[in-house]
Amino acid sequence: EFPEYPGMEAAKRAAAVLAVQTEVNSGMCVGIGSGSTIVPAVEELGRLVKAGDLTGIRCVPSSFQAQELILKNGLSLSSLDQTPSLDLALDGADEVDPNFHLIKGGGGCLLLEKIVIDAAARVAILCDYRKRSPVLGTFFPRVPIEIVPVARVPVARRLATCSFCKLLRD
Repeated sequence: EFPEYPGMEAAKRAAAVLAVQTEVNSGMCVGIGSGSTIVPAVEELGRLVKAGDLTGIRCVPSSFQAQELILKNGLSLSSLDQTPSLDLALDGADEVDPNFHLIKGGGGCLLLEKIVIDAAARVAILCDYRKRSPVLGTFFPRVPIEIVPVARVPVARRLATCSFCKLLRD
């Protein structure tokens, strides 16, 4: 566990603001993921929309929490049914290696988050130094996966053949 240093929240906010100001343009469809740095990013997105600096922004959430954040900040809510192709996804990560490979889902946001990322032409991952690791699996030796009910049996069979899968729960 890394310590919080004084100014950590200010640094995360500055990184989130910079990402939104440099990556988001008017008319974009933006996927909204999860993570502590996503909150200030969505707040900045809302601020820019309210100020009229960005127009025509539609946001697709990857979770209930992301949906609430979008609505709380006065942003236009969309869905993958309405907006199947996204210009950008803003998301966090649980662990990042030196080659920028990621572990996502360690905290439980799983399938929909990955679908939103896959629908995006570009992805901006927002995270702080505490997420860096020399090798993936340092912080998350086990990563949960979500299986949709209709695919439970075939996926469980497939996972049973994998040496890395140790536990299936209902």
